[in-house]
Amino acid sequence: MASLSVIIPVYNGAETVPLLLDALKKQTGDIEEVEYIIVNNMSTDNTKEVVLKSAERLDLGIIYIEENQIQSAYAARNKGIRVSTGEIILFTDADCVPHPCWIVNLVAAFTDGKVGAVAGRIDAYPGETLLELFATRAEILSQSAALNHPFLPFSQTANAGFRREVFSLTGLFRDHLEAGGDIDMSWRMQRMTKFDLLYTDDAIVYHRHRKNISALYEQFRRYGRSSVYIEKLYSLSVKRKSYAPFLTRLFLWICLYPFLKIKHLFGRISKAELYHEPLAIFINIAMIIGQRQALEVDLAEKWKFDFLHPLLVER
Repeated sequence: MASLSVIIPVYNGAETVPLLLDALKKQTGDIEEVEYIIVNNMSTDNTKEVVLKSAERLDLGIIYIEENQIQSAYAARNKGIRVSTGEIILFTDADCVPHPCWIVNLVAAFTDGKVGAVAGRIDAYPGETLLELFATRAEILSQSAALNHPFLPFSQTANAGFRREVFSLTGLFRDHLEAGGDIDMSWRMQRMTKFDLLYTDDAIVYHRHRKNISALYEQFRRYGRSSVYIEKLYSLSVKRKSYAPFLTRLFLWICLYPFLKIKHLFGRISKAELYHEPLAIFINIAMIIGQRQALEVDLAEKWKFDFLHPLLVER
């Protein structure tokens, strides 16, 4: 039985998984008791072959399983949790590259028995495309916003760890959520148990941002939908954004574009700075579209979750 489990959901990760597995192979410290669980979540590319060949090439022992019932990273994580044996369970994603000290530093944060979950630092993996540079500059997926949420702090599963006991007390992730399941899990833990959420700056993963505009659009449309699900689930005030302010900002940027372009040509601003405003507007509009779509969704199915065993502890 392993004392530590690392669970990674993968959907069409043939391009990114080799770098992830390379990073896992380079983990430092005493990691003999670590089990790596890769959960293929209905990929349509050759993810399975790439995972198995890469693991063989690296001589990295992994547990390869599949979640073929529900297309959701949270359903895949739940499948991994059910298979896992570790008392501490770490999560990252297939498009992430953990620092060599990621595991040892994330686990070290569990020294205090009151800590039920730990959020690690998420930095941008070096990218060259305009969208990657924009995402880095905009600090997309930074833990800072998550940890400073006005309701309760939460940890993003791109870099997070939980005690196994947390899932026994609060239940697993909500299978049908497209995004926001990490928010829900962190909040359930803080509201239903006596465990605390801790942040450590020493456990780092590098996230590979979206490279094409359609993937960026879908990412933020999904975030928009999930924000409505979570706000309704926790009876928070749902503030609907309007397109109008963003269209005004776009008009102003178009007016300023000739001057900004000259500054770019003379090296005064970078390409990412030049196009930051329209891209920021773009992702906000994608979120608004997602929010409006979510208003038409039956949430009963999305809010279901299962328990490892039916034990609840009121905080």
